[in-house]
Amino acid sequence: QFERKLRVWRITKNLPAKRWKAIVEKIKAREARSKASNVYLYGQRLHSPKINKAIQRYDLPTLCPSPSPSQSDLENIQISTPTPPNCAN
Repeated sequence: QFERKLRVWRITKNLPAKRWKAIVEKIKAREARSKASNVYLYGQRLHSPKINKAIQRYDLPTLCPSPSPSQSDLENIQISTPTPPNCAN
C-alpha cells in the first residue's frame, strides 16, 4: 500500500539502470552537439552531482553499440537546454 501511494504521488528514490542508461545516452548525444542539458524527472530537476554520478556509473565504453533507448525508458523524463540567466542592462 505504501509503495502504491508513492507511485501515485510520483515519488521515487532510485531509477532502474535501464532508465539511467537511456538518460546518459541522451545527454551524451546532446553533448556531441555542444548542448548543455537539464534533466527533469516528474517535473523536478535532477541536480548535477546525481547526473554526474550516473554518467560515471552507466557510460561504459563497449565494442558493440547498445540499442537506442525506447520511449518507455524515458517516460516522465525531460531533457532540455538550460535557460540563460537574465542579464540586467
